[in-house]
Amino acid sequence: MRKRNNLFAEAFRWIKAHRDYEGKGVKYQKDLAALIGVSEDTITRIMRDQTEVTDDFLCKFNEAFDNIFNYQWLRGEEDEPMLAAELYKRNPQQSAPTIDNGSAINAALAAKDETIETLKARIVDLQQTI
Repeated sequence: MRKRNNLFAEAFRWIKAHRDYEGKGVKYQKDLAALIGVSEDTITRIMRDQTEVTDDFLCKFNEAFDNIFNYQWLRGEEDEPMLAAELYKRNPQQSAPTIDNGSAINAALAAKDETIETLKARIVDLQQTI
C-alpha cells in the first residue's frame, strides 16, 4: 500500500478512536465522506489502495478536523508526529497555530463594539459639559 494511503488510514483510525473529537462523530467511511464532501467510493478506493490520496483530499480531510494533523506527516514528508499539536510542543520556536478567520472576525467585531460604546459615553459626557 502507498505510504500516503497508509498514513490517511492511520489518521482515519485515530479519528474513529476519538470520534467525539470536536463533536464530529465520525465512525464510518460514509460519515467521513459526508463531512469532507467526497463520495464514499473515493474513500473506499483510497483505503483499498486503488487510487493514491491527493493533496486536495488531504487538505479537505485535515481542514474538516481543524487541521489537527501535521500536514507534512499526512503527505509522507515527515515520519512523526501525527498531530500538529505535538509538532508545536517539540519545536516551540515554530509559529503558534493561526487563529481561524471566524474567531478573528468575532474579535474585531467585539473590539469595534467596545470602541463605539466608549465613544458614545464620551459624547454624552461632552454634551453634559456643554
